[in-house]
Amino acid sequence: MQATEFVTSYLDAWNRQDARAIANHLAENGTYPDIPDQQNMSRKQLLAHLDELFREETNVYELTGEVLVGQSTIASQYKVRPRDSREPTRQLRSGTEPSS
Repeated sequence: MQATEFVTSYLDAWNRQDARAIANHLAENGTYPDIPDQQNMSRKQLLAHLDELFREETNVYELTGEVLVGQSTIASQYKVRPRDSREPTRQLRSGTEPSS
């Protein structure tokens, strides 16, 4: 997977509120560094955290500009906007089926 595809698929998973797809961006035994909470989360912890977070998340994240790639890093910028009430979310909760 190329860097731009990685970032695009990550944001797409986030906008669908698909916790499992987000966690699948981690290496099998990887950790997710949550900067605001200043903690590293395992895949299991990340799934639980996202499940709780998505209960109230109402924003959409859109990539702006190009994705920059370093030797061992990827950098991107995104903008945040409120979700339009006509924009559905699948609201997947840790691998459950989409709600209707």
